[in-house]
Amino acid sequence: MLTVGQLDAAGKWLVVLWLFQVLYEKIRVSTLPSLDTGAFDSGSLSAGLILVFFAWLLKEAQKLQEEQALTV
Repeated sequence: MLTVGQLDAAGKWLVVLWLFQVLYEKIRVSTLPSLDTGAFDSGSLSAGLILVFFAWLLKEAQKLQEEQALTV
């Protein structure tokens, strides 16, 4: 259960990192328009969402396993 929690936390931190990257890019472009590269990286967002999804999936699987152990 601890590993699933850590996986979930890592995914959420990656989503927050992506948000800060977007904010930083918007501020940088608005202050220095001559440095606008037009590049946008969504790797952190997709990786974070995938980690959060797998953590949720594993958490649900653990709940099912605990229910199966109690009913047998």
